[in-house]
Amino acid sequence: MTANLKTRCVGRYLIDIPADAFADEWRTKVQGIVVEAHPMLQEKYVETIAAREKELKAKKTQPGWTFLSANGKAWDEGSRYFIHLRDHPLTDVEKIIEAYKWNSGKLIKVEVSAIDEETSVDVRQNPRPYKPINNVFDHTYAVFALLQRISGREEDEIPSEPGFCFKGGFVSGKTEDDEEIERVFTLSQTPDVTFEFRTDTNIADRKSLLQRGDEINAVISQSDDIKTLRKGVVDLPGLKAEEWLVSMPQLPKNIAGHRFRLEANTTIGSTKTPAVTLEMDNGASSKYTQDKETGVTNVEKASLSVGEAMAFWDVISRTLRPRPGAF
Repeated sequence: MTANLKTRCVGRYLIDIPADAFADEWRTKVQGIVVEAHPMLQEKYVETIAAREKELKAKKTQPGWTFLSANGKAWDEGSRYFIHLRDHPLTDVEKIIEAYKWNSGKLIKVEVSAIDEETSVDVRQNPRPYKPINNVFDHTYAVFALLQRISGREEDEIPSEPGFCFKGGFVSGKTEDDEEIERVFTLSQTPDVTFEFRTDTNIADRKSLLQRGDEINAVISQSDDIKTLRKGVVDLPGLKAEEWLVSMPQLPKNIAGHRFRLEANTTIGSTKTPAVTLEMDNGASSKYTQDKETGVTNVEKASLSVGEAMAFWDVISRTLRPRPGAF
């Protein structure tokens, strides 16, 4: 399983995982703005944006409300943006700002919500006892500025400039507040073995993983089926980390499996030192372990024994390191 590892860029970090691991679960947010990238030919991108515009213009809402309030070109060539209400809105106060561009074979999308009480029909009919809020302009500016910094990226592409990687793309620039990246990697041959990687500039807990030991042990003591296999400090390149490895039943069939967790920068999370979490599950169920007809998981036994799981973890987790030049 460790004979053919491939370096992946996740956030501002690197990790080596099996080359056949794939990831289609992810979450990326920058200052509250959701970021996505999807493989797409440029011709298809043009068709997709035209279809999206047609769809939004056809949306109906309550009389007097405007569903699509703005659309046009953002700052990048070929980009488009739309400002509209949510589907089936209860008020016309909340707006959705979404913007798109095509770059390096990827459709790039950024989206954020905003508040506009100044032009709201609902607020005019039901006045608020305070000065109306309108942050649509500021949020639109932030969306356009972020969209300019994003480029499409292949999974095996490792950037050298400051910025962070997400699935299908790269956001250039120094670290910022509210930078959240999450990726889940599933092994193709053993889909019950997964790695979940998270990094967040906003996390700064009072206690590290090992310092939370009393709380963790209190949970473990409630079940005879959960046992600590190992815990301790882990010295990684450029990171001081802690790990806690347990054997535990994996839902929904409560098969004997494992969950291993590693944390770094938990108590010092910041733009310079984002909090990092790496978690591995062995025996996990997901849509990739379900019977296509019944939807019932076909995991009856964890793919790795306890010794194999720990050996595998020791190889993969020790490759976690900051990407040179990322910060």
